[in-house]
Amino acid sequence: MDVISKEHHIIKRCVICDSEMKRRMKHTGADAGVHFWVCAKYPECRNVEKCETPKKNKPNLTQVTTGNRPKKSNNMDQEERSYSKVALFFGTAVIFAFVVAGTLNVNLTKMIFGEIGTRTTETGLTNEAREQPRPIQPVPAKILDQRQPEDSHAGAIYTFTDGNGILTMVSDKEKVPIRYRANMKVSSASGSNSKTTAVTVRDNRIYVPVTIGYRGKMVTVSLLIDTGATGVMISPAIAQRLGIRLEETTQGVTTVADGRKIANFNAVTDFVAVGPKTKRALQVNILPHESNEETGLLGMSFLADFPHMLDTKAQVIKWM
Repeated sequence: MDVISKEHHIIKRCVICDSEMKRRMKHTGADAGVHFWVCAKYPECRNVEKCETPKKNKPNLTQVTTGNRPKKSNNMDQEERSYSKVALFFGTAVIFAFVVAGTLNVNLTKMIFGEIGTRTTETGLTNEAREQPRPIQPVPAKILDQRQPEDSHAGAIYTFTDGNGILTMVSDKEKVPIRYRANMKVSSASGSNSKTTAVTVRDNRIYVPVTIGYRGKMVTVSLLIDTGATGVMISPAIAQRLGIRLEETTQGVTTVADGRKIANFNAVTDFVAVGPKTKRALQVNILPHESNEETGLLGMSFLADFPHMLDTKAQVIKWM
């Protein structure tokens, strides 16, 4: 009969004398290398048994084997089964909760985890709510009327006389000093819609009022109409009233009626206007003059762009 010791060693007993048997290996003969069980009382007891070679099968965890592997007890099986039951219960509960939430149209994720990644501003609106475009509300007509004050005019010219008695014209009302606004006059930059402009005939010469603007300053002077002149020419006195400085001009040469060539200075104005006709960014020539007289010529650089007819009897220019 076999007995298992505490150290997991097999102790075999002799079936004849019940003595302990020893394991021996044969070194000679045909059975060399084979293990046998021999009775400890040999040669008094000659019981010899051949050791059985164990089959290499997979170890059975329910049986006790040699080595240090612990035996898997029934308590461990019961514990694993308990864990499996708990996991199955919670999984079923979560699936059931999401099914019910979907049926009732409830956002269960936000209910459990809150508004993750959504910041609320001081106004109480989330980022998503602020990004949504707001519908454009129509502006009432009364509000539109209030946006444009009565004293503001698009393309208007503001004329005032300063403390030195100089008549000044500007296109921006903010450039008119407050003390002069009470007496200023407002007119259109392009003049009226009239098809005629009054002229003055003196000594068989025709003079027309011309408004010249330069960097926010405007002056109105009487220039001689000269269809033989190629450009618009002004005297240094007019240039001084407009505030044209020498460093803002370019030097050039002008040929006068008698064929002489005279050095002059050129400047680009904001506009030149005659009655209802206006030409912007027009170059004028500043010719030297012996006196401080405000004089000049209105030539073809302006007149060629506006078909017209001179009526000396009526003393008007008729614009076509």
